[in-house]
Amino acid sequence: MIDPGRRTLPSHEMLRVMDAAQVIHERRSALAEQEFDREATIREIQVMYEELGDLVDRRAIGRALDEYLSERHAFAPAAPGLRRTLALAYIRRRWIALRVLLPAAAASVLVWGGIELAEVREQRRIEREAAQLVTLEGEVDRLHASLLANAVEDPVRQRADDLHRRAQPLIAAADATGLAEVARTLAELEALVTTEYRIVVTGGIWRIPNDYPDQRNDYLVVRALDAEGRQLTLPVRSEEDGVVRRVREWGERVPREIYDRVAADKQDNGIIDDEDFGFKRRGFITAERRYPDIGQITDTRR
Repeated sequence: MIDPGRRTLPSHEMLRVMDAAQVIHERRSALAEQEFDREATIREIQVMYEELGDLVDRRAIGRALDEYLSERHAFAPAAPGLRRTLALAYIRRRWIALRVLLPAAAASVLVWGGIELAEVREQRRIEREAAQLVTLEGEVDRLHASLLANAVEDPVRQRADDLHRRAQPLIAAADATGLAEVARTLAELEALVTTEYRIVVTGGIWRIPNDYPDQRNDYLVVRALDAEGRQLTLPVRSEEDGVVRRVREWGERVPREIYDRVAADKQDNGIIDDEDFGFKRRGFITAERRYPDIGQITDTRR
């Protein structure tokens, strides 16, 4: 039963009790939380009110004190800011280390390792290109010297000199692609000069030129064989389109009477007995021919 000499606290007085409790709590802040004496605090607050001339019900003080204590232990999020961010980072330091710092470090290693690997690859590429240029330069010089030593015809020697001169600015510009093309052309020219072969007739065809529908061109189909009888591939310019192609068989245009004579030779026994068309000697690119050089075609399909 409530003491009639004591009064119940209104809401604003409840706040005063809370303030008083906080003052008492701060006075005892050196004590551990589990040592807080509720009853002693209620008595101390009651005494504070009595000293002010107020008689306050003990249970009202107890309710106000309990409310204060429940609010004091309630969680209130920290305000946003640098201190909150640093505190959260410290709390989550293990997660950050495993999920952020280590992957970032690994990524950095990969990036720097990739850059270093790219630099190594680039250096090796430069070294390969430099070695290739040295090799090509030596090959160009060797082929040029071989042609001058073996070529008998002046146009061949002039062609070799022209190609050698063309190579010099390519060497200065470190143009491996252009230099390789010059070396390839010199190698083909050397092969022509140093190889001996026979040109033999294997058949015949005729064509009607597109520009001259009333004219017929007759061709003997021929091929080149080396000293061992191997069929060679040679560059031949076609009079039909002006394109040079490397072929194993081509057509040599001949007068009608020669074409008819070879055709009769084959009809006799199915074999062309008189098959010799020409012979190319070492040191030359021009073959010695039995028949006049009128023109050639590279497409010998019937």
